[in-house]
Amino acid sequence: MAVYMTKQRRLLMDFFENHPDRLFSAGEIADNLTRENISISAVYRNLNALLEKGLIDCVTKDGVREKYYRFLISEECRSSIHLTCTRCNRSFHLDADKTDSIVKSALKNSGFSIDTSKSVLYGRCGKCK
Repeated sequence: MAVYMTKQRRLLMDFFENHPDRLFSAGEIADNLTRENISISAVYRNLNALLEKGLIDCVTKDGVREKYYRFLISEECRSSIHLTCTRCNRSFHLDADKTDSIVKSALKNSGFSIDTSKSVLYGRCGKCK
């Protein structure tokens, strides 16, 4: 299903395309788009529309009320478990074979089916350790 592309939505999509594998709060996105004169309410409106279409994902962090958004356009992103650094907010994709192993193990051992596009493990990346 196509997404109606307003100027604001196109700018938001361009922002996500230029910052793959990163988590951003709505405030951080609005701050990055201040030159484009996009209000925080327009950012929230467009984030909700992109969430409904499955183009982005929304995650929360322990101890923080704010929501963070990540671009999900690539198949790798949809089919991988994400590893997200709690310090720099970068996300990495777990190797396909390791993701597959975890998914199969969870299904076999507990009957639990993992939605990889929404699976996030938090920790520290190699640069932030």
